[in-house]
Amino acid sequence: MDVYDHIDPEIVKSDLEHLKKYSDNIEVLSDQRLAHRDKRDFKSAPQISELESCIETFEILCRKYYLIFHAEHIDLLPDYNEPDLKQIFYDATLLEKLT
Repeated sequence: MDVYDHIDPEIVKSDLEHLKKYSDNIEVLSDQRLAHRDKRDFKSAPQISELESCIETFEILCRKYYLIFHAEHIDLLPDYNEPDLKQIFYDATLLEKLT
């Protein structure tokens, strides 16, 4: 049996690209509205389904790499269907419509 002392960088790169695919639009929202209250318009407002896909992908990757590094499973994130977690993004999009 071979023992590896590293992770193939192409696998990590692929995982990051996969996460970026789901997080680009969410990142714009959080940067422009939640962090800075930027007045510029969005190219497109993120949908809740995008948020859910991003969080789900992030959680899968967290579990994957935690398992790789620690050889055990862990639940790192709360249930993303929790209303409080989604409320952050609802508030940001509603605030955008009111201002």
